[in-house]
Formats: sequence, C-alpha cells, structure tokens
Amino acid sequence: MPNLNITSYRTLVHFLPAVVGLLVVNVFNVNSDDWRQVAIRTGIKRQLLDGLWMFTKIVPLFYILASFNVVYKSRQLLQQSNLTAPKTEYRIANTILLGFFIHWLWVFVSYAFGRMLSVSANEAMGLAGNYLTFLLVNGLFFFNLIKSRESAELIEVQSKVFSGDELDEKVKAIECGIHEQKLYLSQTINLDRFAEKTGLRPRDVTAVIKAHYHSNFLEFINGFRIEEAKRLLVCDEFKGESIEIIINHSGFNSSSAFHRAFKSIVQMTPSEYRKKNS
Repeated sequence: MPNLNITSYRTLVHFLPAVVGLLVVNVFNVNSDDWRQVAIRTGIKRQLLDGLWMFTKIVPLFYILASFNVVYKSRQLLQQSNLTAPKTEYRIANTILLGFFIHWLWVFVSYAFGRMLSVSANEAMGLAGNYLTFLLVNGLFFFNLIKSRESAELIEVQSKVFSGDELDEKVKAIECGIHEQKLYLSQTINLDRFAEKTGLRPRDVTAVIKAHYHSNFLEFINGFRIEEAKRLLVCDEFKGESIEIIINHSGFNSSSAFHRAFKSIVQMTPSEYRKKNS
C-alpha cells in the first residue's frame, strides 16, 4: 500500500463536499424532482436538501478566499526573497479572483432571494450570471495562455547556447553591471531592470547566468550582496553600525531575506561573522 503524506491527506479533503452530497442523496433517497425542488415537501428531508443546497453555494467561497491567500503569500514570498513581484501578473490574477467572488455573490444572492422575485427577474439574474461565467472562463483561458507562453520562453532560455564570442560579449555586459554599475546594491533591482541597465534581453541575462555562472538570477545577485555585507560588517567605517544599516547598504530590502541568504552562503549569522573577523 503506498504511503500517503500530509499533502495527500489534505487533497482528500476536497472530496468531502461530494461525499456529503452522495450520503444525503443515498440515505434519504433523493430523486431529481426533490433536487430541483419540483415536489415541495416538509420535514427533515426538505431541511436537509435546503442545507445541502446552501452548502454547495457556500463551498466555492472558501476556494476563492484560499486562492486570494495563495496569491498574497506568493507575492510576500517574492518580496521576502528580495525580488520585485510582477505587478501585472498579480493584478490579472486578483482581477480574475475578484470576478469569481462577484459571480459567487451573484449566484448566492439569486439563490437566497430568488423566491421573493418574479420569474422574469429570476431569469434575468440567471442570464447575467451565465454571461459573467463566460467572461471568467475566457479570462482564465487568456491568463493560462500567457503563462504557457512564458513557460515556453523559459524552456527556450534554459536550452539556449551562445557562441564563444557572443557569450563573452554578454558576460562582459553583466560584469559591467555588477562591478562598475553595482546594480546589486539597488533594493528595487529585478531581472527586467538589470537587463535594461546592461543592454541585454531578460532571457539572455537568465541564459548567461545559467551557462556561465551556473546559477539563477536571485542567487547570482544575492551572492554579491552578501559579499558586500561581509565587507561592511568588518570595515572600520561601519564598525559601530547595526545589522539593519548593513542590510540597507548591501542591497537587501528584507531583513528575513538577508539573514536567510547570509546563513545559507556563509554558514554563520552576521553577528557571528562580525565577531569572528573583527
């Protein structure tokens, strides 16, 4: 029998609404007329069906809120890693999620107050909900199309091979950006800005860093930031300054990202490094 980890067990929770629905349908012998509320009955069966209908209308809200939480945490993680979050991509994701929330609210209100409205009003609300569903599905389609294109470009970058002279030229541009322009000291630097400053395309910067430095952009930039932090920690000019001052002067905009990167690269904390090399 295969071992199920915690993630697998959490995945099974998503089947809970369907399991609850099947139990109610089978235990109480619910037929299509009952489900469509054609035959209006009273008692426990009617109450269970009303509760089940309400349950099915509320469940999507939890997924919408969970999706908002995932997007928020993803953006926070990028910021903690000292990378500028792609604002356009997150704006599109939040807009689509907001659309789904509006759609959920529309359907929920239609269900909760539909009995108080006329037949024509109910039909109009249902038609509006269908149009909104159509827009959201197409929004998801175009969003996934954009992401698929980005993934294809990433695969192209990872497999790209430069000629000797071409690689040397691009390496020189990157070295200039590091050692002369010191772009890594900017707290707002990201791949696009780095590429713009060095006169290269973002995909070429990624490919060269991978091929020549055997690293990715974040590790590449943070490596130079840590070297600058190590220099500042022991130099006379910053001898009495706090670690926070060192963080700001070495290009990091997040204390947690700095400490995590420093410990990973130097194998000791900044305070330990300063004490050891004073």
